Amino acid sequence: MHLRSFDAPSMKEAMASVRRELGDDAVIVSTGTGRQGRGVRVVAAIEPADPDEAVLVSWDRQQDAPSGTRAAAGTGSDTLLADALAYHRVPAPLLDRLARAAGRVSPDKAAAGTKAAGAPERPEAALSSALEAFLSFQPLGDAGPCRPLTLVGPAGAGKTLTAAKLVVAAHSKGRAVRAVSTDTRRAGGIEQLEAFTRILGLPLTAEDDPPALARLVEGAADAAVIIDTAGVNPFSAREMQSLTRLIEAAQAEPVLVLAMGGDPVETGEVATAFARLGCRRMIATRLDVTRRLGALLTAGETGRLSIAGVAYSPHAVDAPAPLGALSLARLLLSAIPGGTPAPQHEALQ
Repeated sequence: MHLRSFDAPSMKEAMASVRRELGDDAVIVSTGTGRQGRGVRVVAAIEPADPDEAVLVSWDRQQDAPSGTRAAAGTGSDTLLADALAYHRVPAPLLDRLARAAGRVSPDKAAAGTKAAGAPERPEAALSSALEAFLSFQPLGDAGPCRPLTLVGPAGAGKTLTAAKLVVAAHSKGRAVRAVSTDTRRAGGIEQLEAFTRILGLPLTAEDDPPALARLVEGAADAAVIIDTAGVNPFSAREMQSLTRLIEAAQAEPVLVLAMGGDPVETGEVATAFARLGCRRMIATRLDVTRRLGALLTAGETGRLSIAGVAYSPHAVDAPAPLGALSLARLLLSAIPGGTPAPQHEALQ
């Protein structure tokens, strides 16, 4: 999502600027008084033509031929896939399972896509099928959450920024939004999220008492409730129990927020710990500064967590993007050192 602010002497002139700059499909996010109390300010947003394209474009811009082993010219797709998974530091057991699953894709099925313009090449189709066998993909949905969402995860994973992204996305679609933070003890925990809600003219409620949080959520039945939480140590029983009490009080879906780029095995253990807490979906962050995605695959497979979205930008206006098996296969293959360039960004699943 692309967000723009328009200042003008009158609402009519501001709306004319919106239509001229963003077109008729622009969505009005908020209106208010202009700078220094003069005129009006309109904040408008426009969705990109292809939501998945932004992820791939962002990823492509990171590629500057990092050093690594390149598959020899003329090697088959099996070697290409194995090289790609090894480059991404996918642990050997999962790498072997994915490679075997990809090898079981029939040549006719994998090659069928190349007969039509814009269809995936064989390695992408084979890897996509393998990923679908071991990973689950369940986007948050354009309509917003049906029940409160509680963003959970270790410290520094990007929960607060992800909360801001979800609040902005829901608000831009015209939904009533209730932003809540339970991160009341960390210095700056409230202020970071409040900086975004203030721009949208939305209140931010700070509440870390489970009974009070339950009452707050009950009073916001018609709104999309986004709850930010403090980072916890997934291996601390005390911290996880405190987080569980908040989740249960809000009757919320806990969604794990995990930063990519770390050790895949360690990330998988963290994902498993939060899965025991009740997480069924995860949002992967920091794809804009990550080269290797082994942690994403390991967290999803080891923790049995569905990939709900990926954050590819540090900007609150860029909501977590949905990611399907084919999109993920393209990301994995586009980053092989010395490998073939990423394909053109046609519509993805």
